[in-house]
Amino acid sequence: MKDNNTVEACTHCHVCQNQCEFLKKYGIDIGDTEKLKELSYHCFLCGKCTEVCPENIDGREYILNLRREKVEKSGGTLEEKGYGMLLKEKKDYIYRNYRHAQGESILFPGCNFPSFYPKTTKRLVNELKKYGIRIDSGDLAYLSKQAYKMLKEAGFEDAIISASSDLDEYLIDSLKAQGAKVNSWGVGTNLITSKGHPAFGGVYKLAAIKNKEDEDFIPKIKLSENVEKVTNPGNKTIFRIYDKATGKIRADLICLADEVFDPEKDMIIFDPMATWKKTKIEGGTYTLRELLVPIFKKGECVYTSPSVMEIRDICQKEKQTLWGETLRLVNPQEVYVDLSDKLYKIKSDLLEEMSQAAIKNE
Repeated sequence: MKDNNTVEACTHCHVCQNQCEFLKKYGIDIGDTEKLKELSYHCFLCGKCTEVCPENIDGREYILNLRREKVEKSGGTLEEKGYGMLLKEKKDYIYRNYRHAQGESILFPGCNFPSFYPKTTKRLVNELKKYGIRIDSGDLAYLSKQAYKMLKEAGFEDAIISASSDLDEYLIDSLKAQGAKVNSWGVGTNLITSKGHPAFGGVYKLAAIKNKEDEDFIPKIKLSENVEKVTNPGNKTIFRIYDKATGKIRADLICLADEVFDPEKDMIIFDPMATWKKTKIEGGTYTLRELLVPIFKKGECVYTSPSVMEIRDICQKEKQTLWGETLRLVNPQEVYVDLSDKLYKIKSDLLEEMSQAAIKNE
């Protein structure tokens, strides 16, 4: 192994400068002795200069020696402005705030980190104010209770107790019912993979046609042996109907795109699977919101995607519109998806037309 050279071997090739933020900031190399004597306490001691030096100079050890010389020369203190409290604040890297600590520090970013990265330092301090434990195996309900008891007795009642172990909504509901002392749920695999419904069986079906010279769409329907697969004809949109008094969802309404509704008038809606089931919503008791929004128009994107945090806010707001009966995990009440009166009539007419045609062809 090649022996380390002294700084006199520096050729000022700038390789170390290109790899080190400290050297780059001041435009110096590890061989700039006089400048480094003044700036030795600005170095992060990361050792990058040693790793890349083609002359095999140990820059980290050199900087440490400069610091030792500086302290010895000044009788154990630092005279320069800005370093006066350095030795008083720490001794063997234990801050005075840790004077009564029983263990060792798990993080020491260095004395100069705050001056070089003030924003990162502030964020780091805020993050370190949060503390707690994670339980990822065993009896989560029992262990969380025991952990909470121990933390409370030690004066850490506000500690975070995080649980993770292939959690889903059913396990979390069960743990809550058992009185688990968990205030942070780590849901990973089951959320990311959408376990239970990992695929959406969607397919495009022809619902209407329109020639260039036509003004309106001509509705079309596709029949199937499965009632659920019989399509709803026409150019459509969807409205969500909210109860005016509570703000909760009454139903989603599939209707034709050109239909206009007056919330002050009564509305009749139909169950698309069991069309004899009809519901009358009295005028003045509901509000409407169209769910479909344009993404592209004439080949141009006209939609701005919300940020992740905005999506979270939207989801939380929409969750508040669900009834408690819909939110329960066992046998939840489904949100009704109904057809408008006009769409129902078109669908019925097309079904009858196709039925009569089939009879004639027999």
